[in-house]
Amino acid sequence: MIVQCLLLFYLNIYLSIAVSINKFSPSTLILNEGDNIQLVCLNYDDYQFIYPNDSNNNIETSSINIEKSVDSLSKEAISVLERRKIVFGDSGWYGCKKLGSISFNNKDPDNFRVYVFITSPRSFFVNENSLRFLLAETSGQITIPCRPTSPNYTVELFHNENPILNSRGVKFDPKEGFLISDLTISDVGQYTCKIKNLNREEEIPFFLQVISKIKRINQPVISSHNRQKNVLKGRDLQLNCSVEIESNILYSLQWITPNINKASDTTEEYLKNSSGVNFYQKIKQLTVRNVSYDDQGNYKCCIRSGFTSKCTNKFITVQDPKYEYLNITSEHHDIRYEKLCNQSIAWIVQFDANPLPSIQWIHPNHFSIQNRLHSNYNMEASTEKVLLQINALSESDSGSHKLILANEVKTVEIFFDLHVVCD
Repeated sequence: MIVQCLLLFYLNIYLSIAVSINKFSPSTLILNEGDNIQLVCLNYDDYQFIYPNDSNNNIETSSINIEKSVDSLSKEAISVLERRKIVFGDSGWYGCKKLGSISFNNKDPDNFRVYVFITSPRSFFVNENSLRFLLAETSGQITIPCRPTSPNYTVELFHNENPILNSRGVKFDPKEGFLISDLTISDVGQYTCKIKNLNREEEIPFFLQVISKIKRINQPVISSHNRQKNVLKGRDLQLNCSVEIESNILYSLQWITPNINKASDTTEEYLKNSSGVNFYQKIKQLTVRNVSYDDQGNYKCCIRSGFTSKCTNKFITVQDPKYEYLNITSEHHDIRYEKLCNQSIAWIVQFDANPLPSIQWIHPNHFSIQNRLHSNYNMEASTEKVLLQINALSESDSGSHKLILANEVKTVEIFFDLHVVCD
């Protein structure tokens, strides 16, 4: 079966013109405002309509009506898109596009289209005369979308009231507008498209903002002070998002939480990078208080600059307060620590546990530090970490120091091998 699309234009109730849209069809048609259009696609299960629908861009368009049926003789599926009393804002591409096609052009034998200009005594432009803002990056390109309602009009482009000459390398296509390539910061400003015809002049304005193209954006890093991957219901959740940023770029750093209906607190911090002043570290902290089961899910941190963005996810599980566990969240390897006499040393162990564990520090000489009253030894514990510190080391401190964390469900032992050298 050869799939065809028919575009039917009713000029009045007595006369109609049928144009077959395929790779042999004319690429351009010119109609008048007030005409009726019917676009027919055969085999509608495999194709979709292409037609202008620019209501979001302040362009006037007429209403559409789509009907589907099956031909009683050929058994072909037929869908019809109809527009009655077309207006100038209906100018644009009409055709049938095969479902699943990545591109839509006449080089693809499965897709067909035609561009329709709709002339009108009311307007020389498809766009309405209202200011529209455009955004682009340096070294890129932008289309100033001033489309005429007739290909026979001469369209001029002005930048900050100065005419843009052809030598500027600007290309014009009445179906798209003016294409400006190799953009620089100097291209920022007001652009005006003008048409003069029959002693009448019309213009439409645009404002173009050009931002510096970002050579590199680093991936955000999500962390917490104890590397927690779960949180108990009713507790507070605190996450940090950090990223290294060029000091001269515009950007936004944003948290996206799974529970969008719950308010959360965010704070920001800037840290200079030791490698120089061209980069600095941005930290955005997220705090979710009184966590509920609705707060479980992916926490996303995104940095955006211009058209470039990078995001990082971290899944947080909300546990029942009765859930018991003990996890060491800091990394510890078999490292031999070597110090001189009278120097000091400190070890920090981070953990996540419910209920909170008992903590014991066993000296190589088999005594418990917390039971030994001596100013040289110090152990400080919180709900998330424990600090072990020895001041004024002596040779007797050499050996394997053992830290024991234990609660009702688990016991964890961590060893620190220390060698103290004395003259």
